[in-house]
Amino acid sequence: MQQARNLQEAHNDNLANTPAFSDGYWVMFDYNRGYTDDLEASGIMSIFRVPKYSYYFYQSQRDPDYFVKDQGFAEYDAGPMVFIASEWRKSSSPKVRVFSNTDTVELWLNGKLLATKKPTKNKYSTHLPHPPFEFNLDQFKAGTLIAKGFINGKEVTRHRVSTSGKATGVELTLDISGQEMAKNGQDLVFVYAQLIDDSGNPVPLNNQEVTFNTVGDIEIVGQETSLTEQGVATILLRIGNSLKGAAVEVSADKLGIESAIFRLAHLAEQE
Repeated sequence: MQQARNLQEAHNDNLANTPAFSDGYWVMFDYNRGYTDDLEASGIMSIFRVPKYSYYFYQSQRDPDYFVKDQGFAEYDAGPMVFIASEWRKSSSPKVRVFSNTDTVELWLNGKLLATKKPTKNKYSTHLPHPPFEFNLDQFKAGTLIAKGFINGKEVTRHRVSTSGKATGVELTLDISGQEMAKNGQDLVFVYAQLIDDSGNPVPLNNQEVTFNTVGDIEIVGQETSLTEQGVATILLRIGNSLKGAAVEVSADKLGIESAIFRLAHLAEQE
């Protein structure tokens, strides 16, 4: 949250005082320095390409009617957006920041409308196209927050965050951002293991050990164990010549979570 505020302040200052036609940030991803063991962590996504809150701040600065469709590429995630920058658990701040490029945002808790807000104007947002929305809740109350974004009085987007329970399972996803590489094999992709509770809500636990194993013509690059960051453990997977029969198995023994298997069948069908 502090990083997101810092980047908001810098972006606003650049728009206000710099005679330039655009403004960008110097590093997308965290990275290994090489000359020292600690991680350079100033990216707006982690070294494993997991978005931080700053990512959604920058996304919110794009106008809602902006779409891109380039030759050979599908439309990327553009248009109206809203994002609640909170895990909404007991330790969360009751001051909830919402990033959106809409006109108005409603914030709901457990089906009750808490407030309807316009973008928050302060010294950090004087020149921003779409300042964040800030809601001051009286206190934390477990449940589900829903942010609804409106343009010209019509709801166009929403985002929800629920207070999580105990981690009882894991959900596996494969990053195929570059679709061609996954089809053709012989490449590297990330596999994400998200801790979830009985209701399927993400559980944002840190430093929980997760173990991965593989079956078929795929292999893990590096160690088979990974520690969670905000409930997500990540490995890098090398794809071989064939994805048929390939699978990733994951377990988190210290959390008492049974093994889950993710099969790459939907990719194999493209071969």
